[in-house]
Amino acid sequence: MATPALGTFRAFSLDQDWTKYVSQLKAFFVANDVNTDEKKVGILLSSIGDEANNHLADLCTPDELTTKTFDALNTLMQQFLHPKPTEMSERYCFRQRKQAVGETLQQYVAALQKLATRSNFGAQLGEQLHDQFVCGLLHQNIQRVLFTTSDLTFEKAHEQAIAIEHAMTEVQRLHANDKSPQVHAVQQQFLQHQKEQRGRKIQNKHHHKQSGSKNMPNNTSSNSLCHW
Repeated sequence: MATPALGTFRAFSLDQDWTKYVSQLKAFFVANDVNTDEKKVGILLSSIGDEANNHLADLCTPDELTTKTFDALNTLMQQFLHPKPTEMSERYCFRQRKQAVGETLQQYVAALQKLATRSNFGAQLGEQLHDQFVCGLLHQNIQRVLFTTSDLTFEKAHEQAIAIEHAMTEVQRLHANDKSPQVHAVQQQFLQHQKEQRGRKIQNKHHHKQSGSKNMPNNTSSNSLCHW
């Protein structure tokens, strides 16, 4: 551990964030008036601990650690611990991004824009955003409209998609309100029809019993004949 005027600086663990560690170390340099690169390298190497020191030594091979500047050592460790994704992998993630179920258009657009900033599309940024936005839309009805609309920029496609989505929601709401009384009326008619049918069945059954009793032979007469 380094021990300048304002105390020691902690060791570094490989599961920590190297960027934050270096940022705090630079503040430590300022607090202790450490201005020369030689002193910065000395404090870094004497503070980070054996494990991090060994990794840095391997990264510097065949050069010695003490021959490197502070910025060079910082860059080597940064690249080792936090390798920058390749442009190809970033673009792959961008092209795989589609609107998820339950995700709003605004959330979908924000996610695409974040991925696009790491894809280095340059002058093609707007075109790439437009194409991925339209192709990744969840609702096919919105896609159909945008597919048939020419000269759409990414911004216009986004605005039009929101307008279509809003219109679809309003239409569904209006149809739901119009349909409810009709459905209720049909249900009432069906229930009334069922009630009338049950009433007719009961009436017919009662009438059938009455007709049967009139046509039935007299039991008393039959019994008296048998006794004779």
